[in-house]
Amino acid sequence: MRYPLLVAAGLSLFLGACSTLDALNPFSGPSGPKMAELQAIEPTDALQVLWSADVGKAGDHTFVPAVVDSSVYAAALDGTVVRLDDGQQVWKINAGKPLSGGVGADQRMVVVGTAKGELFAFATADGSLLWKARASSEIVAPPAVGSGLVIVRSGDHRLAAYDSFDGRRKWVYQRPSTPLSLRVAAGPVLIDKYVFAGFPGGKLIAVSAENGAPLWEGTVALPKGATELDRVADVTSVPVIDGRMICAAAFQGRVACFDLGTGNLIWSRDISSAAGVAIDSR
Repeated sequence: MRYPLLVAAGLSLFLGACSTLDALNPFSGPSGPKMAELQAIEPTDALQVLWSADVGKAGDHTFVPAVVDSSVYAAALDGTVVRLDDGQQVWKINAGKPLSGGVGADQRMVVVGTAKGELFAFATADGSLLWKARASSEIVAPPAVGSGLVIVRSGDHRLAAYDSFDGRRKWVYQRPSTPLSLRVAAGPVLIDKYVFAGFPGGKLIAVSAENGAPLWEGTVALPKGATELDRVADVTSVPVIDGRMICAAAFQGRVACFDLGTGNLIWSRDISSAAGVAIDSR
């Protein structure tokens, strides 16, 4: 029988080739480069849980608690809105509608939104309804509350300002839409006379809190690539502020910091992020 001999010869050639490849591979065998051993990380401090509370489920949405002094305001998909002081429940209400965005708050009011663009404002004192209004599209980001205004970013890439006392809409700002964009749950930032927000196309926008007029536009990242999917470069997180500098991150793009008043670029790095930026004094 010659077939067993042919099979045996083939196996010998195959094993010989493998041995040759192993000899050429610098990472094989005991003489190859070795990875440095990971050093044990020793904790320098111990964290302690002070309190926790179960508010409810978020579903496909993202809810961000709002902290005002020692009070925490939180919401859930089923319409629950709750105030907790030092972990103790002060009040708990139901908005009567499934919620999709929140929470925004100041000392007087707490604000949440729905997937149908409904906006609810409740009193921080007892959870009673102050007013309700309607946005142009779904609300998936926490509204910004302050200076007598409620600033809402809706799913159609619009910013709208509402009077915090009666819910009357004061102005709307809209940018041109892009063929593809991410569903972003990052809300606007309201500081003094400025409203800051990130948009598709890698843009960070500053508009006037008084009338919604555009003040400056900064390019965090430029869309690039052969397909529309490759060109997605949305600013995906809440901008962060340090003194006179504001920074933001873009998906498939960069991290960039700008002058707060002028929008002039201070520095940038090619770092993609879907989660955002944290900043400290360093």
